[in-house]
Amino acid sequence: MVDTSRIIEIKKNGADTATAEDIPGFFKLISDFINEDADTQNVIKDLEMKVAIEIEGAEKCLITITGGKSELTMGNTSGADIILYGGVETITKVLIGEEDAVISFLSGALEVDGDFEKLMPFLETIESAYEKLGIVEKGERKVLIDAQTMKTLYDVYLAGGTNVDSAYIPLFFNIFTTFVNVNEEAQDVIMDEELRVQMTIKDIGSYTLEAVDGKMIWIDGKVDNPILEFELDIKTAAEVLLGGDAASAYLSGAVVATGNIAQALILQELLELFLEILPFAG
Repeated sequence: MVDTSRIIEIKKNGADTATAEDIPGFFKLISDFINEDADTQNVIKDLEMKVAIEIEGAEKCLITITGGKSELTMGNTSGADIILYGGVETITKVLIGEEDAVISFLSGALEVDGDFEKLMPFLETIESAYEKLGIVEKGERKVLIDAQTMKTLYDVYLAGGTNVDSAYIPLFFNIFTTFVNVNEEAQDVIMDEELRVQMTIKDIGSYTLEAVDGKMIWIDGKVDNPILEFELDIKTAAEVLLGGDAASAYLSGAVVATGNIAQALILQELLELFLEILPFAG
């Protein structure tokens, strides 16, 4: 039987009461759960992955998942498909449902290297474990961006600028604006800046990015008095948003811009920061 007493105690007393010595126990709990829960075993039966957990001050852990079963080993994390880095309090907040894993990732508090495609089912397995074990009640997690949404962004990125569905544009803006609002470096960029950039994608529609007082939102449609307006086709929009190189598109004539071009430089810097944190966009 999986022993949840320590993590439930931490949840009651606060994430800051966890210590580096608790980290191996957290992931042993997950590994044991996988080996005891038939539903989870069925979901992950085709997954082959090694996940390394390298938390500051804690002994390194390696979870190996194969054939629907899990094994936890300590110390040697070589050969990992995915490596998670972070602080004790950050990972604890994720595990007790106090903070969403994707938000921790977008903020930079939780760093990830490796196979992003395998990361998403692993995070979903953690969610399932902590809900089924009663550590996190169903619906308790306040998810701004879920793992499946990030997986969709990954799929769109792999497709590049070809055959991009216009439905993915709101998805991108949801993730991008969330990143700007939680990431410290992005916040430094927009601090004391007023941004109002209107993008018109030919045959699709108009979208506006606004940032005031360090808060960014996106609007489906046009706004009064945009500071910068630009027009481009869907393929160029995908290349700019997924590749981050708006300057080349502008210089080539693929983007027609009017207004304060300094706004484009701010947006370019934010896009570069966003793409830097994505393991699949390197």
